[in-house]
Amino acid sequence: MKTYRAALIGCGIMAGPIEDEVKDLPGMVLPYSHAHSFQGCERTELVALASRQVASLNWFGKKFHIDEKHHYTDYREMILKEKPDIVTVGTQPEERAERVIYAAEHGVKAIYAEKPMSASMEEADAMVKAVEKNGVAFNLGTQRRWDPGFDKMKEVIASGELGPLKALITHYNGTLANTASHYFDLLMHLNNDNPVSWVQAHIPDSENAIQGNMIVKDPPGHGIIQFSNGVVGYLLLSGRGINGEHEVVCERG
Repeated sequence: MKTYRAALIGCGIMAGPIEDEVKDLPGMVLPYSHAHSFQGCERTELVALASRQVASLNWFGKKFHIDEKHHYTDYREMILKEKPDIVTVGTQPEERAERVIYAAEHGVKAIYAEKPMSASMEEADAMVKAVEKNGVAFNLGTQRRWDPGFDKMKEVIASGELGPLKALITHYNGTLANTASHYFDLLMHLNNDNPVSWVQAHIPDSENAIQGNMIVKDPPGHGIIQFSNGVVGYLLLSGRGINGEHEVVCERG
């Protein structure tokens, strides 16, 4: 069985420490963090770390038994020397595109990037172009798609026992990029990724969120999503559920 060399670009909370925060949540399936997942999979070996924060490199090195000679403050040097098959990019979104594109263009064959995907649509388009051109498998950190609970929801919808799908409702309490990005993707997933026809949205308390053509803070928001197959999605900033609460409405229930 082939073992793949894996490396971290960015040693922040999602790369490791998040494991301790979520381990006791109801329904949580571990491992959850990037590093724990690599070490928990028999087909991957975590071989190197890249971060501009030396303290983070030291913590991760001790925690996951990665020798200092495999610590890098320059992700490009790490990719060229270590030649990883897989990398995760857990940096801030302003830095994400540059690292994903470099990895795709320098031999990395699978990339997992945290969300939001990038700091602009232009950067997101450039990331897509780079991974497609180089035949790289790319995944984004909206991991609700691989939750067994939502698999069951899709199974019930697909069975037809409740009739055709009519509406999807998500209650949440959070911001658009950091929290709602999970739920936008989940609504798409539950509706089999049907295209969106239009969106009507409201961003409360957002007077200072946009300066010029830049979003300078991650605001909350809620609204309506009309899908091309007639299904309607509702994202409600209701405050219910720290991890979101989700309802599927079919013709008969």
